Amino acid sequence: SANLVSNSSQVAVKIQYPNAEKQMLADLTRLRILAKFLQNTELKFDILSAVNELSKEIGREFNFSNEAQSLNIIATNLHRRGGNRRVEI
Repeated sequence: SANLVSNSSQVAVKIQYPNAEKQMLADLTRLRILAKFLQNTELKFDILSAVNELSKEIGREFNFSNEAQSLNIIATNLHRRGGNRRVEI
């Protein structure tokens, strides 16, 4: 966490490193190749679908606008239930 200079509010900070998405996509490509090989030779279940689903979810992790919208929905729902709406985007 960090504090805002303007009003000292405590905030969470998410940092996206340069080339992180590119590296993750390359790793997922390698994982997909391995999953396909294992599924065709060793495993008797559909591991490739799990890797494909993971790829979709990872893609969402790199979309900060989408994540901000999700946090806003969470904050609204918490507020409706009587919680403190501390999630600010």
